[in-house]
Amino acid sequence: TLGFNIDKNSFEKYIEKKELLGEIFIKKTPPLFPKIEKPLIKEKKAKQDEKKDFENIISIDDFLKVSIKIGTVVDAQNVPKSKKLLKLKVDLNEDRPREIVAGIKEFYSPEDLINMQVCVVTNLKPAKLMGILSEGMILAAKDDEGLTLITPQKPKKSGTLVK
Repeated sequence: TLGFNIDKNSFEKYIEKKELLGEIFIKKTPPLFPKIEKPLIKEKKAKQDEKKDFENIISIDDFLKVSIKIGTVVDAQNVPKSKKLLKLKVDLNEDRPREIVAGIKEFYSPEDLINMQVCVVTNLKPAKLMGILSEGMILAAKDDEGLTLITPQKPKKSGTLVK
């Protein structure tokens, strides 16, 4: 109840006097949920982000499915109408060089790449980028200072498997 009773007699009285209710006092009730302080919110968010990192963990079996080989860039060209892409031909000691489209134009000129050895993921499903079929992925590391292609410390034969 709301702290008062309304029956037929009292209801008519309220209507005759045009007085619905007298003074009503509402008790202060405690909150349904405790207030979470801002530092606690940040701490919980950090824990959730940390948990997400663990959700992206793969097994060794999944990692072993990735084939990474050493390849030698034999040709490199700008991709028309693209500010980021270069089209590379990479020798992996197969019947023909693979065509790979890489988003490295901001960091490397085509001339810098000729005869450079790079690490290539060779068992990715081919994908079209700017209408060009890319048959692999060049591995690189990027930070605030720029992008660096992953290369072997010493020259290796094209097609050498990275383990």
